[in-house]
Amino acid sequence: MSSYLFNPPIISGDTPISYHTLDIISEDWAATTSVLAVRVDETSRRLRSIISSPVDISDMTLTRRKALLTAGTTLTALLSGCGATQQEFSFTATPGRITQQGLSNAGYNPDQQEEIIQQRTVEAAGQERDVTVTNSLRTYTRSISQRGISRELVAAIFTSPSISIVGQQFNPLADLGLKELLERTQGRFSDYGAPQLQEVTRSGEFSIQSLATETTVGVFSAVTAGTPAVDIEVLISRFKHDGDYIILRGGYPQSVTETERQRVRTLFENIAHDSSE
Repeated sequence: MSSYLFNPPIISGDTPISYHTLDIISEDWAATTSVLAVRVDETSRRLRSIISSPVDISDMTLTRRKALLTAGTTLTALLSGCGATQQEFSFTATPGRITQQGLSNAGYNPDQQEEIIQQRTVEAAGQERDVTVTNSLRTYTRSISQRGISRELVAAIFTSPSISIVGQQFNPLADLGLKELLERTQGRFSDYGAPQLQEVTRSGEFSIQSLATETTVGVFSAVTAGTPAVDIEVLISRFKHDGDYIILRGGYPQSVTETERQRVRTLFENIAHDSSE
């Protein structure tokens, strides 16, 4: 925020009005300074006219106060709004989804949809900016049975906008590795039924085409927290499309990897990312 120092006009007896420098520390204020100087010169001439004109002495104080108030009002009007305020920016991701064909082929069903709003303050070009980010999350589920135990598998698509202010990027998803991304999103996905994971290790990767973009899918092995512990395989991918970061995630017990990995891959390869439903 630019700072300024201002000394108002001084009237003392018959002493001519002295206007001290309006010191504005920023080149951005050059135009305002020029206008302000003209306004103050005009006010000074009016005050001199008032003082030199025959006026009843008993009313002199009142007249001078009115003139000074007028000058102050003019300056206040000019200066109001000149102080740089903290700017606010808003970014909203376009929701992503699994296509109906992808859901049918993979045997998954739509589950929940949520907008996740985050607010933060970032510094760009030497100034603080308030940023509101609206992300989108959609989850899908599939029920399986293992040895008489019913399990619900969860897959999800998360979209987050690319945040650019004065040429600076601020979305942390752009720089996270896939393992970090998996760990960072764990809490949110657990809210929708995905198990808490521990002993996470990367065991491989493969490439797919999604939204005409080639992207890497990281394959991770983990163990579920709690008893009994279950060995889990988690697939996760991230890529950028139309200004948004898209994160795809799905998991299943390692004992059904042969069939379930292909199902999750089918989901990942059948994505829609636009404003239509």
